[in-house]
Amino acid sequence: MSQTDCIRPMMVAMRARPDMIGVACETFFRMFEKDQTDLVKQAIEAELVQYLLRLLDGGLEQVENPAGTKAQIVKSLKAMTRSLEYGEQVQSVLDKSTVWTSYRDQKHDLFISQTATAGYLTGGEKEQVTSSKAGPSVAGYLTAGTSAAMPDKPPPMVRDEDLQGE
Repeated sequence: MSQTDCIRPMMVAMRARPDMIGVACETFFRMFEKDQTDLVKQAIEAELVQYLLRLLDGGLEQVENPAGTKAQIVKSLKAMTRSLEYGEQVQSVLDKSTVWTSYRDQKHDLFISQTATAGYLTGGEKEQVTSSKAGPSVAGYLTAGTSAAMPDKPPPMVRDEDLQGE
């Protein structure tokens, strides 16, 4: 993907289909986590960092899971900053953003919602809004899914004399 111009077309698709922004943001994270310098260069040239910051600030009304989408955006931006060649440029844009100060230090993995492949992390329905010095922030909760809980006591002891009566 790094050999083709793929960032701009994805941004066009996100504008045309706002309901698919969440899928696109997850795709961005998966692309940037692989340390592909050419993709980060494309993102800078397409002004993807600024676009994602605008989405964090507002614009996720049509997304099914806004908190999960914000988590993917934050993870994508952080992944871009790890680029050895272009990470400083991305960080420079982030440092100038007032929106980024509300998200940069938060752990967002807890907001990724359950999908056919995601597993047990949820957060879209139950969110707790708290405040901090950096401004409002959101906290999520890890859930265990539908698996049975572990018992809180060991099984009963069976003695030899109990077995002899059978």
